Order: sequence, then C-alpha cells, then structure tokens
Amino acid sequence: MALKEEAAEASYALAQYDVAGDDFKQDDFAKALSWLQRAAEQGDRSALFATALLYSEKTTRYTTRLKLGNIFCYYQNLPAAND
Repeated sequence: MALKEEAAEASYALAQYDVAGDDFKQDDFAKALSWLQRAAEQGDRSALFATALLYSEKTTRYTTRLKLGNIFCYYQNLPAAND
C-alpha cells in the first residue's frame, strides 16, 4: 500500500481514488473525502461522481457508507477506459 500512497501524494488521480477507497473501507471518511476531492479536481470521473454523491443530499453516515461502498466496488471492477 505504500507505493499506492506515494503515487497518490504525487498527484496520480487513479491512485488517489484507490487510496480513498482504502480509507473508506477503514471508516476514515474524512481522509477518504480528502483523497476523493484531490482526484476530482484533476477530473477523475469516478471521484467526481462519488464526491457529488456525498454533497448531493442529506445522508446519515450509514447510508453514505452504503452508497459509497457500492460506488467503489462498481468503479474498481470496471475495465480501464480508452478515452
């Protein structure tokens, strides 16, 4: 995991998104959101969507966890985009 965090710190958006997913799984929502925002600022579509979901409606911590968990599972299993 250290290499992934190094890549995230070096502003690699995919690594930032992945680290956010790891932090999310450890229930560190503040840290996960920070990584999501960094990736979203670079235009990462998965991170943009996940960040927008967090701010789109009032949610409890539990419903946020369910929604983001589904998003991370979905996007981490997609093949790489060719665009």
